[in-house]
Amino acid sequence: MPLIELTHSKGALPEAAVESLVDRLTAAVLRAERAPDTETARAVTWVQIRELDDRASWSAGRPVEEPVFRLAATVPAGVLSPRRKEEFVAEATAAVRASVENDLDPMRVWIIVTEVPEGNWGAGGTLVTLERLRALVTPRGES
Repeated sequence: MPLIELTHSKGALPEAAVESLVDRLTAAVLRAERAPDTETARAVTWVQIRELDDRASWSAGRPVEEPVFRLAATVPAGVLSPRRKEEFVAEATAAVRASVENDLDPMRVWIIVTEVPEGNWGAGGTLVTLERLRALVTPRGES
């Protein structure tokens, strides 16, 4: 049940690239979690994209002129080892860079991984546990 929030400078992400980028980010987080890439797993993986207005990003006391991207990935605690986080950060950075029309400096893509402790994520009016999530996304007959 990962949630990815991608915030970027106005005009930095071409509209034509959004669908492909969402697909790549969804696949990247499912791969990092070692979750199956199925319709069910994708249905509980949300990607939200926010475009910032001009002068909404500042650095060194002035508006940022080059595009910047902040990707916040929220995942259940314990599903990403340090190695898996590294894999996700590398793959997500590459996906963002590939979606931009010019050669984006990788330091303009910041990724923050937040882990939600068991018992602190709810959906559908109930708490969602890692065990329930695994049961939901694991195809029958597999474990």
